[in-house]
Amino acid sequence: MLNAVSLHALPPNRELSLQLTLDFSGAGGEVRKGLLYVFIDDGEVVRVLTAPLDALLARAPAATDKSDLLVERSVRRVELWGKVPLKTYGVHHVTVVSSGNPSLTQLSQLSAAEVARARSFEFQWPRASLGHQCRLTARYKRDALLAQWNDVGGTFQCEFN
Repeated sequence: MLNAVSLHALPPNRELSLQLTLDFSGAGGEVRKGLLYVFIDDGEVVRVLTAPLDALLARAPAATDKSDLLVERSVRRVELWGKVPLKTYGVHHVTVVSSGNPSLTQLSQLSAAEVARARSFEFQWPRASLGHQCRLTARYKRDALLAQWNDVGGTFQCEFN
């Protein structure tokens, strides 16, 4: 009887399916804070995902937003998918920040200014579920005067069955 129940039991969650969507509003491809970091805590380990922003902008075709009759805006969307291994269950934190430092491996290495503009999200990682997909959306707008990309919002959503 135990073998029959075990055969139809849910397998434990071992990896998180993550969809990362980045929306860039504004013209230009030059980036001062050159790297996008996504930190995901996993107990005593921190998973770090890194992507160069200029390469992300180069691979996204520009579309024109004509919702305002007077001002046209260039908009680019980058979508990335992947699986992140997670070993511990319970509460996890996801932090998204852009930085010019290419050697970050921990959140404690962020400067005070980077910590102030970082976006953090929290989610509950269950032991077992049919689905384990999360979607992280970050929106950036180009400051025409300072020629840099500023974080203007984001969301993080997970679905577990």
